Amino acid sequence: MRGFKPKTSSIFSGSEPEKEKYCPDINTVQHIAIDEIFPCQYQARTKFDDVKMQELSESIKEEGLLQPIVVRRLEPNKYELISGERRYRAHILLDESHIRAIELEKSDKKSATLSLIENVQRENLSPIEEALGYKKIIDLFEFSINKVAKITGKSRSHISNLLRVLVLPDEVKNGVHNEVISLGHAKVLLSAVENERRPLYEAAVKQRLSVRELEVLIKRSTRKDNKKRCNESLETIDRKHLEKFAEIFNDNFGVKLDISVNGSGIATCLFSLPYNKIKGLVEEMNSDNVNTGEHNK
Repeated sequence: MRGFKPKTSSIFSGSEPEKEKYCPDINTVQHIAIDEIFPCQYQARTKFDDVKMQELSESIKEEGLLQPIVVRRLEPNKYELISGERRYRAHILLDESHIRAIELEKSDKKSATLSLIENVQRENLSPIEEALGYKKIIDLFEFSINKVAKITGKSRSHISNLLRVLVLPDEVKNGVHNEVISLGHAKVLLSAVENERRPLYEAAVKQRLSVRELEVLIKRSTRKDNKKRCNESLETIDRKHLEKFAEIFNDNFGVKLDISVNGSGIATCLFSLPYNKIKGLVEEMNSDNVNTGEHNK
């Protein structure tokens, strides 16, 4: 931004431009030096398409700046850019010394809000840039998601879903930002086990998987992970305890148990008896001769 040689632009040549009409709370259109303007600290956009920026600069060169940028005065000869960073950057590409701007008198909170709204509503932000923009406002000013939804006109679910994507590994977020994968891929990756997300992302990129194909891969991976956990659970079970339980049951009731254990460590006991035998056992348990303590083992 700095180091550009100031020069008089053909856009501003001739007589001083007329003052334009403005809304309440907005000053007149001014010509402000490029070197006195600083990008807003709340700017959500981090990526600017070089080709589109060149096209915009050529358009401004031919047609002039149709819509002034919006700034906020920080101190004498120092302004913060609130709206219009692409137009501002295009002027730098054209080596312009000044730019037409409207000055607002706003608080830091209002400045941040205006900058965010301008970005998420007018610019083609990447999903990650948009999510970071929401998060920055929420963190800095303790806005609720409902508040952000209200001031931006976005749905609460839209904002919540974007914010969830920010928990993904940086490699995955960069992939979304650079359009290596889609937002749909990222949302599907959220359903994967945390330590599997990066490998699954790499597989999706390498194999050029669709969102549906990635979803199938994640389900398959989840089944394998569950099976692994089941095997680990089974390894912790001492068969001697099961055999002892079957022995006690057989000693007390004369019934042989068939015991199996699932992956969650739940034991299932099966036995087969004629009805008369079951009836006899019930009567025996209700009799005074049954040792209750032994039954509770």
